[in-house]
Amino acid sequence: MLKKFLRFLGAVDGEDRQMWFLLGVGAFMGFFLASYQVGSESLFIQTLGEKYLAESFFVTGALGLLSSVVYVYLQKKIRFSRLVIGNAAVITLFVSGLRLAFEFVEIGDKESGFALLPFLLFVMMGPMTSLLLLGFWGLFGRIFDTRQTKRLIGSVDTGQLVATIVAFFSIPLLIELPFVDDTYDLLLISAVSMIIILWLTVLICKNYNVDLIDSLKKDQKVEDTGYLGIFKNNYTRLLSVFIICSMGVAIFVEYSFLATIEIYHPEEDKLNRFLSFFNGTVIIMSFIIQTFINDIILNKFGLKVALMTMPIILILFMIGGLVSGHFFGYEILNEDFLFFFMFIISGKAFTASLRDALESPAFKLFFLPFNLTVRFDIQNKVEGVIGQVATFLAGGLQILIASLVFVKLIHFIYLIIVIALGVIYFSVKLYNQYQIKLKETLISQRDLIADKGKINEFSALRVLNNELESENEIRVLNALRLYEQLDPIRLTRVLLDQLSSSSVKVKMK
Repeated sequence: MLKKFLRFLGAVDGEDRQMWFLLGVGAFMGFFLASYQVGSESLFIQTLGEKYLAESFFVTGALGLLSSVVYVYLQKKIRFSRLVIGNAAVITLFVSGLRLAFEFVEIGDKESGFALLPFLLFVMMGPMTSLLLLGFWGLFGRIFDTRQTKRLIGSVDTGQLVATIVAFFSIPLLIELPFVDDTYDLLLISAVSMIIILWLTVLICKNYNVDLIDSLKKDQKVEDTGYLGIFKNNYTRLLSVFIICSMGVAIFVEYSFLATIEIYHPEEDKLNRFLSFFNGTVIIMSFIIQTFINDIILNKFGLKVALMTMPIILILFMIGGLVSGHFFGYEILNEDFLFFFMFIISGKAFTASLRDALESPAFKLFFLPFNLTVRFDIQNKVEGVIGQVATFLAGGLQILIASLVFVKLIHFIYLIIVIALGVIYFSVKLYNQYQIKLKETLISQRDLIADKGKINEFSALRVLNNELESENEIRVLNALRLYEQLDPIRLTRVLLDQLSSSSVKVKMK
């Protein structure tokens, strides 16, 4: 039964253990993100409201930028296993400490002014989510090769989606439990989830050599992937501009969404229930899109359409929001306000679900043309650091716009449409450059094979040869997959040497 489930997800023999580990991490990430998101958003709206929304996104971007820069820097200095375990440990301690702090600090409300803990809880949601995803996809990319990545990338986070759905729809029930007296008690669920994620991360690092690529980097001449180099290169520059526009539009949609539900659901109990059911519905939409629509769009229409789908649908809902807002109103809660409310939350729902289920997996495929030794470094800088730069810039722009006396909520809708048009434009530009990059990669790989006698890569192959002598069959299989990319000609002889292996899986390779 369990094997059939893995086969449904696309896994083949020899991939079961990796998949269960990643599904476990993804599942408890879902519980963590669901409980933390509802708790942080609900407390923020109850105590601070729209007044500090722009400032919160600005601070979120600044903290996210700082944490991503530190993460990328440490990735170069220490082993990935230590980094990803330390990352999970720090988040676990922070969430546990924050929950403890609520026992000693008065929360406050909108009338009492600024409330520190709800503000800190809200602004840390983005940075912690970003760091968790960087660690998760870093593990995924290090225990699966390129072909496996293409096959499994659309389904490997299914456990996260299913668990997040269960968590969101369970929150109204969890609030009724004896130990959940207040909204901030949801942090107890977040803390327990992080403890389990930390434990599973340690097990993954213990059972799989996730540091193998770092060893190859030390023995190979690796091209410079500094931030200046990223913006000098046309392809990586387009990747960066696209992620800035995509994140920017998501931040402005989030701003409009939170400002709208503050008007529609001012009561704490109704707000908690609405956020849990709404976010649960978004995850269900993500699951449906990822399971039944993702492959159809990617295989039939290609990566360009996959990137353009979200902004096109968002523009349609935002146009509806503009029309209903101007004709029926958008500032006062009455019967007509429902029209504007429905367009805004529908735009938010489709934006969030399509970004998670379609755009994000498709965007990760644009990093595959890079050499294996630099791919993760570039991906972390673009998706992590530059993605947080986008949040920082969007928050700063929100503060600037909100400071203008004549600017109202509906004016943000116009800006969302403009940025969404930018996402469509850069989708086309990025896809065209992607095709050029693929051709360059194929040519360079052909030249590498032709001139392999002139290239000093034996030190890297020596690392792989040491792995091939390991008694751990998983390490041997991972080494063979990397051997296939570094020296496909010599691979045949290496495979013949493995016929004497005691492992059935290694012999089948």
